[in-house]
Amino acid sequence: MIRVLLVGLGGGIGAMGRYLMGRIPIANIPYPVNTFVINVIGAFLIGLFLAAGSRMNVTDSKLILFLTTGVCGGFSTLAALSAESLTMLQSGRFLGCLLYCTATFAVCITATYMGTCIAKIGI
Repeated sequence: MIRVLLVGLGGGIGAMGRYLMGRIPIANIPYPVNTFVINVIGAFLIGLFLAAGSRMNVTDSKLILFLTTGVCGGFSTLAALSAESLTMLQSGRFLGCLLYCTATFAVCITATYMGTCIAKIGI
């Protein structure tokens, strides 16, 4: 039960952070920049936390669960990406939607890898 509570607490913290970052005004760009940045940061952090936990041999740690499933899971969600992509498709911006989805996944995978690399070398 403690693990469920930790995930819930972390998820709440992550969701509040996501909400606040999503409210940061960005220049009038017809592209969901806030969600893109949030997903990249979330991907980087989850890679960092998972690799750091592995490096310190605490992969089953309650702290790692709190940080990854909780905070990162609440902070970076692809649900917003899906909704925004659908809106772009419905408004006829097919190329923009393809670019947005492709860039998000490619950069997030790269950010996750960078996070694991940094954690492995102990920075």
